[in-house]
Amino acid sequence: SDREIPWVRGWSLREGQTVLVPEVLTYYHAPGLENRFVQESSNGCASGGALEEAVYFGLMEVVERDAFLLSWYGQAALPEIDPRTSRRPATRQMVDRLEMYGYEARFFDTRISFPIPVVTGVAVR
Repeated sequence: SDREIPWVRGWSLREGQTVLVPEVLTYYHAPGLENRFVQESSNGCASGGALEEAVYFGLMEVVERDAFLLSWYGQAALPEIDPRTSRRPATRQMVDRLEMYGYEARFFDTRISFPIPVVTGVAVR
């Protein structure tokens, strides 16, 4: 069908120039975009104190989701991480608080495709 598609200006990090992007790809839950031709996803959306920081956080979010979904759907046997080995007091406090509410915190090394650390945490009752 002949459908009009609204476009917006964006910036290509690869090309270093302004590009046109279908509006439906740039806004999450935007009103008035009934004629969607892609499934909406927040994967890779991030913010930061500078453009480079937002890009970095967005990339890490994509890596994290990829690792989790590959391990979940692939039913991978993942190495478990003992939270007591953490050097971060905040981790221990989080584990203690979960235990106070009747949960056991379990952590798994979920890195699959990339040598970037990814940890999945599960609270088990």
